[in-house]
Amino acid sequence: MRTNLMLAALLAAFVSYPANAQLRRTISFDNNCAKGVRVWISHADGYRNWHVHGPFNYSSMEGPTRLEDNGVTLTQTDDHAVYIYAESVDGRTVWEGDYPQQFQGTRFNMMKANTSIRNGQLYISLTCS
Repeated sequence: MRTNLMLAALLAAFVSYPANAQLRRTISFDNNCAKGVRVWISHADGYRNWHVHGPFNYSSMEGPTRLEDNGVTLTQTDDHAVYIYAESVDGRTVWEGDYPQQFQGTRFNMMKANTSIRNGQLYISLTCS
């Protein structure tokens, strides 16, 4: 009986390990476009813990800038994609995809972001092309 309890405890610890071991990285945004942009982001800072934030306003060629909302640095877990919706300040260019998200009563068709990891941080890069 005691062996069964020890095995059950060990199994419970092993099963819950991956959820606790997720690596979270701070998110930075880099506007590599010659246009000013407004950006909305959908990210996961935990298992199935998705959030939409925005708009973040960037001048042309601005960044990289660490993303913060209400004084809180945004983070992303390694095993989830990041999605963005962006539009140029002049309204002529839109970056969108097929991942619909609602934010403050508006629907945004977000696209999977172009990301890289540098110095332990997650970078999102937006280009004009």
